[in-house]
Amino acid sequence: MDAKLQEHLQQFYKAFDVPLDVLVTEPELGQDFANRLRRGASKPGMTTKEVMRLLLRLRKCGSLPRIRRGDRSTVRSGATSTPV
Repeated sequence: MDAKLQEHLQQFYKAFDVPLDVLVTEPELGQDFANRLRRGASKPGMTTKEVMRLLLRLRKCGSLPRIRRGDRSTVRSGATSTPV
């Protein structure tokens, strides 16, 4: 992965503010993330699966910012109660 794409992924992931576990396990959110990323990325042909694979690789290397479940993920999904 080139440095420019890695930096873009990291910044976009942080701004999207939904934990990777949620993006991977909730297909609608993962698709939304990938669609928005592709609009601004230099590689618009990436599939959602490829985007998720790159994010997982970044997390495994310790290069992905940490987002806590309770931060804003419940707001994005429309929930108003205590985070799960």
